[in-house]
Amino acid sequence: MTKNFKLNSILVGDMLEIAPTLPKESFQLIYIDPPFLTGKEQIGTKEGLVYDDRWDGNLKSYLPWLKERLEALYPLLCKNGSFVLHLDWRASHYAKVMLDEIYGINCFMNEIIWHYTGGGRSKRRFSCKHDTLLWYAKCGKCGKPVYNLDAVRVPYKETSGYAKGGIVSAAGKKYMPNPLGTPIDDVWDIPIVNPMSNERVGYPTQKPIALLTRLISALTNKGDLVGDFCCGSGTTLVAAKQLNRRYFGCDISEAAVKTALNSFNIMSIELSMKPKNFFLILCFIISFFLTGCGSESSSNNEYSCYEKGYAAFYTLEENGTLTSNDTRYDRSKLTAAHKNLPYNTKIKVTNLNNGRSVNVTITDHNMPEGNYIIKLSEKAASELAALSDNEFSIDIIKWG
Repeated sequence: MTKNFKLNSILVGDMLEIAPTLPKESFQLIYIDPPFLTGKEQIGTKEGLVYDDRWDGNLKSYLPWLKERLEALYPLLCKNGSFVLHLDWRASHYAKVMLDEIYGINCFMNEIIWHYTGGGRSKRRFSCKHDTLLWYAKCGKCGKPVYNLDAVRVPYKETSGYAKGGIVSAAGKKYMPNPLGTPIDDVWDIPIVNPMSNERVGYPTQKPIALLTRLISALTNKGDLVGDFCCGSGTTLVAAKQLNRRYFGCDISEAAVKTALNSFNIMSIELSMKPKNFFLILCFIISFFLTGCGSESSSNNEYSCYEKGYAAFYTLEENGTLTSNDTRYDRSKLTAAHKNLPYNTKIKVTNLNNGRSVNVTITDHNMPEGNYIIKLSEKAASELAALSDNEFSIDIIKWG
């Protein structure tokens, strides 16, 4: 690893300058969602969340900018790593020619169509309601890229022969349905992020976490390193963390990096639980943003000044109290957590393996000497413990 490289971190900077400082052949998956050449300023719903997608000379300036960055990211991929470029009809066909040159035509894997609805409808032509994701694999002697077919199966349609008990071939052989469902194809129907959704963070071109979850689940294994070098809203990094992958992200916009860090609080919070003693460790980043991000951190902790964030660790006691007993940080910083999990906030806790979930409500919080406390009801603590020992996620249902 290079001196300044930290796993599970987000930096402010241009990928063109950051990529050469990172260790080569370290990423299993790199996904980027760069500007689309829309010719307009993209403005979010929160102050500072804006980026200019206007280009002098249009394609003449945009394409060299894009190609230079695609080439800079190529050395970072593992020998069987995957690269996914997210664009739309404006430039995806130009980008495919570039990627054919960089990776080789035989290393092209899929053109994934993300189809969505919502927004206006054209009266002059067919409405543009899809984006294009170009998947390339770094080919070589090390074999095929990771592709977890079973991780991304979907339920059979009711009209499918498999759903009705299997099908019989012309030769008389019977094929039974897979209990996990049918393999997905290259057209994905996933809704855009609803403007009223708790998932929304205010970034102008935020992508749904369901899209990145599917992509990361299919193209990486647990523990693999996932990179997003136009991280914007931070969705890719949140999805990677939820799926127990390591992550690294950057964006040229400081406001975007702050938003990406805050996304860990808004979208979801990972947790694991031991039911025998109702012990729960809840780890989330408190988006208490510091000045001077990018300087060397004096801390060896995972979430440090270098990432412009602090970490708070919680234990769920038998009495239904979430207590922070982390002594590594100035406790005055933990007051920022009041902004993230206020009382009367409703959360959904889901077992990632069996899908069982329970809704609970935070009833109180305070900061006595030596501890930061979030209280849950006795019933909530009991219901959490009943979900059984495994990996969990927390989704915010309603803020208090």
